[in-house]
Amino acid sequence: MIGGKNSAVEAALDLFRGGARVSVVHRGASLGQTVKYWIRPDIENRFKKGEIAAYMNARVLEITKDHVKVAQNGSAREVPAQQVFALTGYHPTMVFFDQLGVQYDGDTLRPQYDPQTFETNVPGVYLAGSVVGGRLNGEVFIENGRFHGEVLMKAIGSRN
Repeated sequence: MIGGKNSAVEAALDLFRGGARVSVVHRGASLGQTVKYWIRPDIENRFKKGEIAAYMNARVLEITKDHVKVAQNGSAREVPAQQVFALTGYHPTMVFFDQLGVQYDGDTLRPQYDPQTFETNVPGVYLAGSVVGGRLNGEVFIENGRFHGEVLMKAIGSRN
C-alpha cells in the first residue's frame, strides 16, 4: 500500500482483515493528520504488533512484478509484493498513468477500466476509488468507493 491517509489506511486494514500480508509505504514521518480518530488506533496497533509493516519517511523508487523498491533513511530495500495499491490522493497524476500505459480520456481524465473488475487496459493494473472518475472524482466517495476493494480482491484472486 502506498499512502498514509484515510483511503490507504482503510484499504490496508481491509486487506489485512481479508488475509493479505500488507505493508504501508508513506512519505511522511507519521500517518496523515486527517486519518479518522476511530481508525488511527487500529492501524497503529497493527503496526506495533507487526501485523502490518510500516515504512514511514519512505518513497517508492521502483515497482516490479514481485517487489517494491523503497528508499528510507538513506538506504534502499526491496519489499516483496504481489500487488501494489497506490492510494495517494484523489487528484490523479497522469504522469503515473502514462508511465504504466493506462489509457484515459484527455478531457475528463477518466481512465479506461472494466467496471466489473476495475482492471485497466494494462493487464494486472487496477484502479479504485475516486481516481476512476478522473476530473469527475465527486462521483466516487467513501460511501460507494469503499466497495471497490472487495471487487478488486475477487478479480485479483480469480487471476491467480
